[in-house]
Amino acid sequence: MNKLKIRKILGGLKSYLPNQISFSGGVGGANEALFCYLQSLKIMSLLKKNNLETNPQKIIELGPGNSIGTGIAGLIMGAKQYIGLDTVRHVINNKEHLKIFDELVELFEKKHPIPGPDKYPKSYDTNEKVDDFPHDVLTEERLSFCLNENRIASLRKEIELIKLNNYENHVGNSLINYISPWQDSLDIQKESTDLIYSFGVLQSVDELESAYHVMYKWMKKNAVMIHSIDFRNLGLTQEWNGHWQYRDFTWKLIRGNRPYLINREPLSTHVNLLKKIGFTIVEIIKRDTFRSDEHIGSIERKQLAPKFQNMSDEDFTTTSAIIIAAKPNLTKNSR
Repeated sequence: MNKLKIRKILGGLKSYLPNQISFSGGVGGANEALFCYLQSLKIMSLLKKNNLETNPQKIIELGPGNSIGTGIAGLIMGAKQYIGLDTVRHVINNKEHLKIFDELVELFEKKHPIPGPDKYPKSYDTNEKVDDFPHDVLTEERLSFCLNENRIASLRKEIELIKLNNYENHVGNSLINYISPWQDSLDIQKESTDLIYSFGVLQSVDELESAYHVMYKWMKKNAVMIHSIDFRNLGLTQEWNGHWQYRDFTWKLIRGNRPYLINREPLSTHVNLLKKIGFTIVEIIKRDTFRSDEHIGSIERKQLAPKFQNMSDEDFTTTSAIIIAAKPNLTKNSR
C-alpha cells in the first residue's frame, strides 16, 4: 500500500472525529470580480453558440462556494432572480460581495475584454479560442438598460441586505437567495427557472439521478443547464484517474464521514441519466488532455477496480467536460 493511499485512508478515518471536517471551499478565483466576469461571459458565449436564450431571467447556481460573484454578474446582465444552493456553508460576506459588485459594474461599463489563459490558465484548454466582449449580445441598448443608474443602485442595495445563511429550505421573492444546506425538497416553483449552472460540483453529488430529476422539475420548457464537471481524482491519487482503481471498501475508508467527495462517476453516467430523465443533450465539450504545466500520469486499464473494468475508452480518457442540456421542446439536434 503506497504512502499516499495510507494518508488518504487515515484522513477518511480522521473525519469521524469531532470538529475534524473542513473544506477550503469554492472555485479558485471565484471571489475575484474578473474571474466571475470571465465565468459569466463564458456561459453567455455557450448560450449564444448554441442559439439558446442569452437573457435568462431566473438563474440557479449549484455550489457557489465562497462567492456568488457569477450570480451577481448574471443579475447585472439582466436576470431578475438568482438562487445559490450549497451543501455546506462557506465563508461568504456582504462586504466582499459589494466590492465584487462594484468591480463587475466597472468591467461591464468598460466592455472589458474577456480575460484569457494568461490570467486564468485553468479555465482554458490548450487551443481554446478567447472570445472578445460579446457586443452582439450585450448590445448598447441592453447595457443601457442593465447599467441604468437607478437599477444599479437598487441591485447594490439588495446585496447590502442579503441574508446568506438561510437554513429554512425556503426560497422567497428576494432578488438574491442563498440556501445552505439545500435539499431536494426545496420549494422552488416548478417550471420557473431559465438557467441552471455549476462549476466543478456534480462530480461530488452522490445522488445524481435525484439531483437531475429535481433540476428538471425546476426548469421551464426550453430552459437550459450548463455544468462543468471534473472527472479527475482532485488530489486523492498520484494519477489523474487513480480513484478508479480502488474497490468500494477502500473508497469508503477514504471517503470517511465527509459530507461529500468525488462520486467517481464517469461522463457516460451523466449522459445516460440526462437522456433517461428526458433532457435534450445540446452539446458536450470534452477534455482528454492536460495543459503543458500539468505533470500527471494515468493508470492502465488493467489497474481498474472490477466495477470500472468495462468503462468505455471515452470515459477512461475524459478528464473533464462541459455538458449543455435543455428541457424539451428545444429545436436543437440531440446527441
